[in-house]
Amino acid sequence: MRSFLSFLPVAENSKISDDLASRHFTVKWVVHRYETLPAEVENSAIQDLDKLVESCQGRFPEMRGKHPHTPPDGFIVLDGTGHEVRRWFESARPKNETLVPVLP
Repeated sequence: MRSFLSFLPVAENSKISDDLASRHFTVKWVVHRYETLPAEVENSAIQDLDKLVESCQGRFPEMRGKHPHTPPDGFIVLDGTGHEVRRWFESARPKNETLVPVLP
């Protein structure tokens, strides 16, 4: 029996089309100026970028409560290829405040 996926158009010499890869998003909950050390990383099932950002903004207080020692200031959204497509921060930390992330 043939797979249902065999009927979908696929770019030549490509296993996954770029369009399908660009619809997969990863959300990194980060502390401002410590973006390379995310507090949490999530893979999203939501395929609409605007809905994903709106959902993450609504969950922002929950994520700050979940990580009391290093509460995230915002999040970065990456597409399926790993490129940053959206960045959102509630507010930036003052430069004179020092914060050392606590690693698990």
